[in-house]
Amino acid sequence: MTQVSPTVEHNLHMLQIHPNWYDHLPKVEAAMAEEDRISTARYDAGWDGDEGGSYSPDGIHENDWEEMGRPFPENEIEYVAWFFANNSSDCNPYPKRQARLEQKRRVDEYIAQRRAEREAAK
Repeated sequence: MTQVSPTVEHNLHMLQIHPNWYDHLPKVEAAMAEEDRISTARYDAGWDGDEGGSYSPDGIHENDWEEMGRPFPENEIEYVAWFFANNSSDCNPYPKRQARLEQKRRVDEYIAQRRAEREAAK
């Protein structure tokens, strides 16, 4: 029996429901990529989110944040300029970014080490 990846399985299922699924797939993927970019930037800046939306590190809801005229973390240039105008210069506008990148580096190193061990065992 041939195994099909979950992504292929999902796309085939969606094709049965919506015959024009592949016509819209690039738009869906672009929207998902944009949502990932926004979520990552907000996470890196210390924001939290739930089903009600995103909240700044100060607990301000994203709608209130926007009404206050403040830039969002995903608009990096405007956000960093606003952040340093309103905070000490020794603060980090994206405090979780370094930890996330360090974790990714460690995972990549582990994967490379495991591959090298498998190659050496051959």
